[in-house]
Amino acid sequence: MRNAAGSHLVQYLPGDTVFRVVNEATLTPAQKGGLARIADVMKQYKGTGVQQAINRAVFDLLDMIVVYPVEDENHFCKQKRRSAPRCIPDEKGIDTSRSGISGAY
Repeated sequence: MRNAAGSHLVQYLPGDTVFRVVNEATLTPAQKGGLARIADVMKQYKGTGVQQAINRAVFDLLDMIVVYPVEDENHFCKQKRRSAPRCIPDEKGIDTSRSGISGAY
């Protein structure tokens, strides 16, 4: 999907559940058939399945949570109200007071 999107054949962003063909007239019969099969799979799995597999592994199998390393957990920001630039997967029940992270769950 990324290659097709990069070639401007489809509009698709990673994680999307569907894609849109930009100009079907420019596609070869093989491309049309391939995209039709991909569309069927994406419909069945509500996407390509990659993001769902990652989410299941991280959140269900590894039993992790998302931690936002912020200095002000009431406003989810760093010093001077700058927004937190990232999040970190971590173990459920982590004691943030010992880790040096002001975690917001």
